[in-house]
Amino acid sequence: MLVLGPSSTVIEQGLTDKFKELLYGARGAELREKLPERYRSRVVKLLNSNDPIEDGSVVIENINAIYGQENNSIGDTLFAGEGDVLVLSDEVHHAYSHLDFSGDALSFDFEEGKEGKGDDRDERLWMKFLRGEPRIKRHIGFTGTPYSDNDYFLDVLYEYSIKDATDEKKVKWVNPILHTETDEGEAELTKLQRFEQILKTHAENRLKYRYADKKGRSRLKPITVFICKATTSARNNADEFIKVLADYLKEGDPACKALPRAALEQLAREKVICVTSKLGDADYQEKLEEIEQLDPAKTGGQVEFIFAVNKLSEGWDVDNVFQIVPMEERVFNSKLLISQVLGRGLRIPRQVPWVDIQQNFPVVTVTNHEKFAHHITELLDEVTECETRFVSEVFPDSEKERAKYHFNVFNLEYHPSVRIEPRSEEEKSGPAGSRRLELTPCTEKLDVKVVYREDTRRDSVRQHYLFNLLRPTDYPGWFSRLKNGLAVVG
Repeated sequence: MLVLGPSSTVIEQGLTDKFKELLYGARGAELREKLPERYRSRVVKLLNSNDPIEDGSVVIENINAIYGQENNSIGDTLFAGEGDVLVLSDEVHHAYSHLDFSGDALSFDFEEGKEGKGDDRDERLWMKFLRGEPRIKRHIGFTGTPYSDNDYFLDVLYEYSIKDATDEKKVKWVNPILHTETDEGEAELTKLQRFEQILKTHAENRLKYRYADKKGRSRLKPITVFICKATTSARNNADEFIKVLADYLKEGDPACKALPRAALEQLAREKVICVTSKLGDADYQEKLEEIEQLDPAKTGGQVEFIFAVNKLSEGWDVDNVFQIVPMEERVFNSKLLISQVLGRGLRIPRQVPWVDIQQNFPVVTVTNHEKFAHHITELLDEVTECETRFVSEVFPDSEKERAKYHFNVFNLEYHPSVRIEPRSEEEKSGPAGSRRLELTPCTEKLDVKVVYREDTRRDSVRQHYLFNLLRPTDYPGWFSRLKNGLAVVG
């Protein structure tokens, strides 16, 4: 058996250590007892491509060893015989994303010698190898996201969907925003008001999902993940959020009321990490790995908010994500992206007893923007297979009493018509007819009604009148009024 990992000596060593434990450690002894008796005494050797490969051995190497097999023992043994080779690929959607399905036959989405750089290059080389090596007769792929953008894979052998997992309580329930209203009707919240809304949901999660033990100590620290479209966006959003969080701490935490502004922002900054590819690993990696830590004095113990640029799409296994915030529509604009991001928030907390989970089943809230709530909800419903089904069947003869209610289903034809209603004299003389501008004073707090899939919440956010920098992309409503010669100053 050949086990291939990325080109990383750290990962290679980690795989080797894991197999040593499974073969020779305490865990290995438990596994051996489950094998048929004739296999229990078999000795399995751990090798690499520099060793002569024997039958019954496990070879652990990085991916490049397979591409240079003419210069190592892998090519002399595994690919030199007459037998077929079975390949099992994890996260196989990466390789499939570089195939073109539009023609009569499958082809690559790149030209020979133009594999690119970085992750794309690695994915394309692996797909070329799978389709070009004649010894590989069977290939089985595994993935939690069987999509190429919005297209579902056609050759799925077995599916365990998010809907199945939700029904069987294997994952958290998903609760996205469907609609947002204020006392003044439908309204689009500003970014600062959205941050307040997110902080209030986060505070509710901290109280509801701490799963305290018998001594009242928290077993869990819920966290919120913001998904951004680019590195610059992640950094800017994180900086803006830290300022709002500092205000929130000053108002809500008695210990913070007397702190100066600089100390408040520093405290808020300790609770936030920004995960982007352009930052060095030392800036966030250690805190990210210890994100479940409850002790504020230890690494990761204070972190409650993560700003990421799709860097958490896979391979990041934590249980305490209870709120996901797509900052822009494009970060959630395909089933693949939604599946990847949801996967980070769906895990059931393993450190919490199952009896507590059943009494207070966890829910991950998707705090999406009102203006693309419909699109995200539609994609979420498709990904989670949350749909309404109408089933019709004919009752058997044994159900004669009920069978008399059978009826034929037919389609109604709709013919639209247009009717013009003239305005009354009262309407003509009113504010709209006289073109008068009537201004009403704004309240300090704005009452907001947020409709989620599972519930409805009412809260209040602050009104914001003063902007340090006004950009059309940030506040389109205000900008259009300024452009038309109307400025409202508070």
